[in-house]
Amino acid sequence: MSYIKWLSVSIRLMILGFIFLFGIVTIIGSGPSAKQQHYSDSTPSASKTKTYLADYQISLKKVERPEKAGNRYGLQKVDIVKDDAKYKFSFEDDMVRILWFVDSKKISFMLQNKTNYSIKIPWDEAAFVDELGRSHRVMHSGAKYNDRDKPQPPSIIVRKGSFEDIVFPTDYVTWSPGSRYTTGEWVEKPFFLDQDYHGLYTKGQYSSPDDFEKAVSMNVGKQIQVLLPLQIQDVINDYIFTFVVEKVNVPMSSLNKKRVAANEIAKDGRFIAYDNGTVIDTNSGLMWAAKDNGADITWQDAESYCQNYSGGDYSDWRMPTSDELLSIYDASKPKKVDCSIFPFSNYVATNLIDISCVALWTSNNEGSKASHVFFRKGNTAWGPKSNKVYTRALPVRSAK
Repeated sequence: MSYIKWLSVSIRLMILGFIFLFGIVTIIGSGPSAKQQHYSDSTPSASKTKTYLADYQISLKKVERPEKAGNRYGLQKVDIVKDDAKYKFSFEDDMVRILWFVDSKKISFMLQNKTNYSIKIPWDEAAFVDELGRSHRVMHSGAKYNDRDKPQPPSIIVRKGSFEDIVFPTDYVTWSPGSRYTTGEWVEKPFFLDQDYHGLYTKGQYSSPDDFEKAVSMNVGKQIQVLLPLQIQDVINDYIFTFVVEKVNVPMSSLNKKRVAANEIAKDGRFIAYDNGTVIDTNSGLMWAAKDNGADITWQDAESYCQNYSGGDYSDWRMPTSDELLSIYDASKPKKVDCSIFPFSNYVATNLIDISCVALWTSNNEGSKASHVFFRKGNTAWGPKSNKVYTRALPVRSAK
């Protein structure tokens, strides 16, 4: 019996020993393999990447047609589209109405055929002209990237019909083979610099946010063009659309900057002034520049001044509406101004906003005329956009 007990104890000890050794091996072997560890350690960290971004505001400035097109298709009209979420500008004559949207990487349009005949777009004769004046072959949505350099059949717009498409230069499309961590893809080059990527292993083109901001701001005023040939009854009419960069916004978040907190320096009823040159109307929720541009100015230059104003490090300043300007008129608060040889007073609801002359331009406009608000009597008047006698520009934005 003693031998049997001894054998039973020995077997139990051996089993416990095996279990102990197996547990150690399992724990040791449960970590990642050398290959897994190497991959994990060399994968780029998202927290160490950043991208500087720029948002372009590009407008349709003019349209050129063949010399005889005016006789055939009547007067032309270029306008801003206010009631369409997709398109921003329109061109119209007796043959077509074309709506456009253009930004730094996309040109899209919708063409409405106003005639009783079909219209063709011979794509092989269309062109994109870059900011340096160089012409490029174009492709549209009906062409595949692989076939972008091959002849493209024309698009046909039936009588009284409409047609939507894009225009893009073929040599702005390239194939990127990818890397160890990414698959290959087609890459579309933007018309203007609009981003600068900094990764763990990839350096961006610009070493600092300020350098990027300065670089993109240099594109304001530059233009691109689209040559769009329209064929009707065997006659090809070359329409040249010119688009101009009006403004470039660089989001503060993309620059990793922090806007310096403004300090309150004065208060006048519902108005609060800050040390960054801004004044908030607590009733309307509007933020005003503390002073206007200070000199006679045309409507076009006033619009540009407001859109490019950067007070308080904000980039969404704009021209005010007539109603917004009238909200800061107060007939009970006169203030003398001396912008002419004749002394007079403005009537402004607060002394914290300096209006240096009699009238401020508004965003309300139609054709060659625009409205301005007179702070002598609190009335609105319309006049030529080219007028710059006693007129000023006062930027505004929403503070909400």
